[in-house]
Amino acid sequence: MQSRLPKLEFPKFNGDDVKGWLFRAERFFRLAGTAAESKVELASLYLEGKALVWHQTLIQYQEPKMDWSDFKEAMLERFGPLYDDPMSEIMKLRQEGDVQEYQETFDILHLRAKLSQEQAISCFLTGLKEEIQHAIRILKPQNLREAYHLAKVQEASMNALSKRLKVPSKGIPAMQLPPLLPTPSKGFSSSSVNFGNTNRKPQQEKNISTLSQSYVEDRRAKGLCFWCDEKFVRGHKCARKSLNLVEVEGSEILEGSKEEVDSEGEPSVHISLNALTGIPSFYTMAVEGLVQTHKIHILMDSGSTHNFINPEVLKWAEQQCEVIPTQQITLATGTQSSANYIVRNFKWKMQEVEFQTNALVLDLGSYDMVLGVQWLSTLGAIHWDFQKMLMKFSYQGKMMILKGAKKTYIQLISCKQLSKNLSASSLIIPKQLYELEVPQTGKSRENQHSTWDRQASRQRQIQTLLKVYLKVFSAPKGLPPSRGEDHSIVLLEGTPPINVRPYRYPFVQKAELERLIKEMEELGIIRESHSPFSSPVILVKKKDGTWRLCVDYRELNSKTVKDKFPIPVIEELLDELYGAEWFSKLDLRTGYWQIRVRPEDIAKTAFRTHHGHYEFLVMPFGLTNAPINISMCHE
Repeated sequence: MQSRLPKLEFPKFNGDDVKGWLFRAERFFRLAGTAAESKVELASLYLEGKALVWHQTLIQYQEPKMDWSDFKEAMLERFGPLYDDPMSEIMKLRQEGDVQEYQETFDILHLRAKLSQEQAISCFLTGLKEEIQHAIRILKPQNLREAYHLAKVQEASMNALSKRLKVPSKGIPAMQLPPLLPTPSKGFSSSSVNFGNTNRKPQQEKNISTLSQSYVEDRRAKGLCFWCDEKFVRGHKCARKSLNLVEVEGSEILEGSKEEVDSEGEPSVHISLNALTGIPSFYTMAVEGLVQTHKIHILMDSGSTHNFINPEVLKWAEQQCEVIPTQQITLATGTQSSANYIVRNFKWKMQEVEFQTNALVLDLGSYDMVLGVQWLSTLGAIHWDFQKMLMKFSYQGKMMILKGAKKTYIQLISCKQLSKNLSASSLIIPKQLYELEVPQTGKSRENQHSTWDRQASRQRQIQTLLKVYLKVFSAPKGLPPSRGEDHSIVLLEGTPPINVRPYRYPFVQKAELERLIKEMEELGIIRESHSPFSSPVILVKKKDGTWRLCVDYRELNSKTVKDKFPIPVIEELLDELYGAEWFSKLDLRTGYWQIRVRPEDIAKTAFRTHHGHYEFLVMPFGLTNAPINISMCHE
């Protein structure tokens, strides 16, 4: 027997706390089993105040059919924070009050930053007070819940101990205890403290005094001061004042933590959390570079000490790596990794200017290369504007101005989430899958090095083959040749020219629309038109976040004579493969654009935007007989 759910109420939204409202709304959809096409309509019924006004403006200039993901994105742009950088906030977060208050703030930030559990534990411990942090690190909590619990227990223990030390014994005036100091060296039970000059040698052992338990009880019974032979009364002050560290025999002693002093030598190597996860921060900037003919994504990171390069780049960069003694690298999560290879004088270009530097070979999850302080320090004076994402510096007598690339947030996901996305056919780009704290033996490093050599040799062979057949693999320029299957558009008899009024576009889409039109003009697939035909254009966002230009040919298709050529049946195609030994798999690059439109039908493909009137010279997407035509060409 299924238990009945309580009556659910959809949350109302007036423009405040948009992320919290979206979270509650999605939980309501999940519990209520709301259909995907009904989510936007249902949510819009519970908008109030400025949120309702915004929604009315949105539907006035937007297509009425908007899915839930687009609606969420639009709401976050309107009501979300201007600069949302939870990673920066969580790295700067420090405990000021008690652990409970710190935990509540940390929970809000770490959910927004989407950290893995290991990273969340490291960030949580880093922000704790030092006296709590060191004690928890020794216990090595395995999950965040355990770290929360241990921090609260340690804080409660410290508070109880502090209260016990501050309560004076009966008949003894309360004293202000000095701060906790490191444990004295062997042979010293107490010493005078001099705050004037920390470099002076400690006083001789004759000034050191120890108060035994029997001495304290005897002085208390006689009513005498602990430090002089005078009678103790309220407000008593010793004639000879001194500041002493008192140790009472038999009492518990708090040992101060010993300071760790780094030994002098080579500077330690650190890599920031931003370089590992791909999450941008206020002190990083992503740019694009060029190695030969390949684009690489570079992170300029002032939080990393050295330069790092992804081994994937070396497969086609034709630059050899050199074996070095194991170099320990401290990851931002607090764990250790190691590098055994280095690339000397690695060369790349930015703005047609060639740069070179040394870089350690390390698996990077999000970037091809990380330029740390090792490279930034060679540039001299740098003007770095993080708001505009501009970097200015002088290089070889030339003023360089680098502009940060568009931010791309890459999130770490669990194996369970990865399996779920694969089963749902979600768009996944597997850049790098790795696990930290996996020690490598000498044999495994040798095998990895030989694997890189084989892969680099294979890549060189492929590059040579591509150069031999450069005409085959180069990007097409101009129109495809005219074939017998050029696309035709036959209209019903007596049909006048189809002319549909263009749609209105939001201001933010106009620049993107102009860019797409310019690209197609440069490729030669469209031209300016003076046709009486006209169809409207809309922009549809793809799964990767970019826009696709779509022409709405519905009115034209309703007046077009349908082609009755049958689409091939998969069973018949499989029968034709009987007895074959070699199979080739080909995928046409923008296959529709490989077919031309008959000259007399070009005018019918015309479309209008705010930028002008254009027509297609090749077969566009959206025409009613286009799938049949391309199937005929495949046969």
